[in-house]
Amino acid sequence: MNQVNQTAEKNYIGITIRPIFETIKEAISPTSMWFASAFFSEVTRLLCEKVSKGDSKAIISPHSSKLSGLSDGIGKYPDRIFLCSSTIDQNMLDLYIEKVKKEAAGFFEENPSKHTETFIDEYLQINYIILKEEDIGSNILFTLNRYLDYLELMPTFPSTNEHNSFRDLFRGEDEHRNKKVKESPLRKEVKNENNQLMKDEKGEQLRSIKDIALGNREKSGKKTDNYFAVLYADGDNVGTLLKEIGIQSSNFTTQIDSIRNFSEACLTYTKEAAKKVGDAKGMTIYAGGDDVLCLSPIEYLANGDTKTVFDLCKALSSEFEEKVAKNSQIEAFIDPYQPPSLSFGVSIQYEKYPLYEAFDNANYLLFEKAKKTSHKNCIAVNVIKSSGQRLGLWISNTCLNQVLPLLCDQAQTSQTLHSIIYKLEEQKALFETLEKHVVNRNEYIERFVQLFDNIHQQKFEDYIRQIAEFYFDRILYPPQAQIGLLEGQNTDTVAILQQFLRIKKFFIEEGGK
Repeated sequence: MNQVNQTAEKNYIGITIRPIFETIKEAISPTSMWFASAFFSEVTRLLCEKVSKGDSKAIISPHSSKLSGLSDGIGKYPDRIFLCSSTIDQNMLDLYIEKVKKEAAGFFEENPSKHTETFIDEYLQINYIILKEEDIGSNILFTLNRYLDYLELMPTFPSTNEHNSFRDLFRGEDEHRNKKVKESPLRKEVKNENNQLMKDEKGEQLRSIKDIALGNREKSGKKTDNYFAVLYADGDNVGTLLKEIGIQSSNFTTQIDSIRNFSEACLTYTKEAAKKVGDAKGMTIYAGGDDVLCLSPIEYLANGDTKTVFDLCKALSSEFEEKVAKNSQIEAFIDPYQPPSLSFGVSIQYEKYPLYEAFDNANYLLFEKAKKTSHKNCIAVNVIKSSGQRLGLWISNTCLNQVLPLLCDQAQTSQTLHSIIYKLEEQKALFETLEKHVVNRNEYIERFVQLFDNIHQQKFEDYIRQIAEFYFDRILYPPQAQIGLLEGQNTDTVAILQQFLRIKKFFIEEGGK
C-alpha cells in the first residue's frame, strides 16, 4: 500500500469546463437545451468522481459528499471545480481529463464513433491552473477564479460548422427533432417519471415549447397560452460572502471547511429550486452553484389558484434566503448591509421565438440590468410580443407582496387597463403636478382616485385605489427605488406605472399572439 506523506506540499487547483453557454445557444428545442446543459454537468460529476478516487478529501467545491447523476433529470454541477491536494498533480489531472472526454463521447451514442470521440476531444475544453500555497494569497477561490477567468479569455474550441456532434444530435425535421436526444444514453439516465423532461410518465414523448407554455392549464384563449419564459437566476453578493470567508478564516483548513459549507448550502438550495420549477410545470435546464436556468409557463395552476412566473421568482427567492442567506453554518460571514439575495432575468416571448435568442435575452436582463440596479435583489423582465413590441421593467423582490396581487388579479378586463393607461397618458401633466405638490400619502391617494372619478370608472374605484397605493409606496416615495424602466429615465414615474400596467394588460389579453 502506498503511504501519503502528510507533510507533502499541497497543490491548489482550479478547473474550468466549457464551452457550456456556446453549446446551449446551439439548442433548437427545450430538450436539446437540456441535453447541452446536462452534458457539462455530467462532465463535472465524472471528473469529480475520478478526483475523489485519487484523493477523497481533495474537492473544495462543488459539494461532493454524495455525487449523484441524472436520475432526477437535473444538471446540478457547475463548470468550475476547486481542489486542494498533496497527491493530485498535473499528470493525474491530464489522465482524468482524457478518461472523462472518452466517457463523455458516450453521452451521444452507446458505441461512439471515432468522429464523435475526436470531436469531443477537441471541443470539450477542460483547463486548469495549479498553484502552490505561497501563490494563493489570503483567499483560495478569489485567486484561483482570477486565473480561470484569464484562461477563459482564450477560446480554443473548434469554431467550424462541420462535424459538430451537438448540431448533428439537435438537427432534424420538426416532428423528429428530439428523436436523437430521446434515444441518447444521457437522456436514458433520466427516470421516465420525471415530469420536467417527459410529457408522459411512460417516457414516450418529450416536452415541447408548446407544452411548457400551456403548463398544467387548459386553453383559455388568452395570449399567455402561447408564451413562455426563460428564467435565469443568480446569487447576489456571493463574492462579498466568499471574500469575508477569506478574511475571517485563521488558516486555509478552516477556509476550506467554510467554502464546503457554502457549497453544500447552494446544493441544497438548487435541489429545492428545481422542485419549485417542477411545481410550476417548467423545465429545469440547470440548477447548480447559486444559478438556476429554466423554461417556465407564464401562468400555471397551484392548488386551484392561478400563479405567474413572478410567483415562481418569489418562491425561488424564499428558498435561497432560507437555504443560503440564513444558513447557520455561514451566517457569520454574511454582511448585514450586503446579504446574499437572488436576481432574475426573465425573458417572455411567443412560443415560436428562437430559443437561443430568448436565452441570450434572459442572460442580458440578469447581468446587464437586474444585477446593475442599485441594490440588486430584483427581477428584470422583458415581454417580447409577436408584433415585435417590447415591454420591460425591473422590480425589486422586496415589493413582490404588493406587486403580485395587482399583477395576478384576473377580475380586470383589457379594456379597463387600456382606459387607465390612456388616462395616465392624457393627463400626464396633471399627475406630475400632483406628484410635486402633494406629499401626504392619504391625500395623494384620494386625489389620484378622484382623477378617475367618472361614470365609466367608478365601479373600478377599489382597483384604482390599489394602483394609487402601489404607485405612491413603490414608485414615488419608497425608501429606495423598487421598480423602474429597463431603458430611459427612471425619473419619469408616470411612464414606469404605464409600463407596469401594460405588462399587466398583456397577462389578461385575449388572442393567440
